[in-house]
Amino acid sequence: ALLSRHRVPLVLASAAHLARVQAAAALDVDAALAAVPPAAIRRWQERMFWSGNARALRLAFPDAAARDLDAPAAVVFSSGVTESPKGVVLSHFAVASNVTGVLEVLDPPADDVLLAASPMAHAFGFTVGLWLPLLSHLGVVWHPRPGDGPSVGEAVRRHGVTLLAASPHHLGLWLTRTRRSDLGSVRFALSVGARLLPALRTAFGERFGVAPVECYVASECGPVMALNTPDVRALGVFHQGTKPGTVGHPLPGVTLEVVEPSTGVPLPPGLTGVLRVRSPSRMAGYLDDAELSASVLRDGWYVSGDLGSLDEDGFVTLAGRQVLVDGERVPLQQVEQAIRELAGTLDCPAAVLASPDRKGRTRLAVVHAGDCLSPRQVVKSLAGRGWPRAWIPQVRDFVAVDELPMTGAGLVDYQALRRTVSLPY
Repeated sequence: ALLSRHRVPLVLASAAHLARVQAAAALDVDAALAAVPPAAIRRWQERMFWSGNARALRLAFPDAAARDLDAPAAVVFSSGVTESPKGVVLSHFAVASNVTGVLEVLDPPADDVLLAASPMAHAFGFTVGLWLPLLSHLGVVWHPRPGDGPSVGEAVRRHGVTLLAASPHHLGLWLTRTRRSDLGSVRFALSVGARLLPALRTAFGERFGVAPVECYVASECGPVMALNTPDVRALGVFHQGTKPGTVGHPLPGVTLEVVEPSTGVPLPPGLTGVLRVRSPSRMAGYLDDAELSASVLRDGWYVSGDLGSLDEDGFVTLAGRQVLVDGERVPLQQVEQAIRELAGTLDCPAAVLASPDRKGRTRLAVVHAGDCLSPRQVVKSLAGRGWPRAWIPQVRDFVAVDELPMTGAGLVDYQALRRTVSLPY
């Protein structure tokens, strides 16, 4: 019904999802584009883009002159890892602005080649994986199986990939399943979608000679809002583009503020509050949900609900989202990161869930893969940090599973966890 009502001419989705869509014309773009040889894409780019983006857009869209740039260009769905996916309406201007902002700060040379590992049905894969290469001089390799380390290594080596963009999960797989020499051409690696553990950043940098950096993305903003970039060095000039543990600086044209959650008053550098964003790449709204749109789009801002801070140098640090446990605000992402670090190995996926027990009291549950961590030791170590009691899960609330469900983008699927895992309360 949505496809018909909104006259959607093209659907970007996996074959499994398309099988459930009763539409006359549907195309699995991930599989179709992955099957196109990069050399053919290069030839197409040379024909399309020899005279710049304006010429390219006129060739690609003959009616572009009459096109309303504020009209919807795509509906992408939020990842849905923590809550139900929402249809995010992005305009032509929003997508083009996000591409322009990323290109401005990365300033890639003409011979750069991007390995795109995010599904094109997601905002990052759609904007950065698809349209950034097509609207620039970048070469691109679309890989349909980013979890296949040997295949990824072969693709990087064969096509001279210089830029990587992948989730921490996939970076971790490549760390152990890809030869060091295969990634010898890579000069910049971007971690997308989830928190990058310091241990993974260090191990990846030591093995491959390039330490991944993080960014701040949300489907509602096109999706890139902030990004770590290579440092700029020249005679008498130094600009710090990267600070480990942060998600970088806001893109050009993007304003990011930290505000007090209850009053909306801007907070000074160093204090944690709710992040709100003013961006040319901001969505028009959620598909067919004016009430939900109004709850996050306020006075020109997108109110993310994410907690974070800005430092004196303008770098953004994320603190994740919080839940109330016994009246105490608990930062789930910080607890989860601490538990994964205490496991002592990178190969120990763990997820922290907050859910009410039979008495209605919110409790923390830790779901982890196999026997890679000791619940008693983890609880003891967390208590030794001096954390509030509400931040620390109880030993009985640890649940071991064979493996954690993951999305196609390489993120823990928290929704699937809630559906499939029986919590101990």
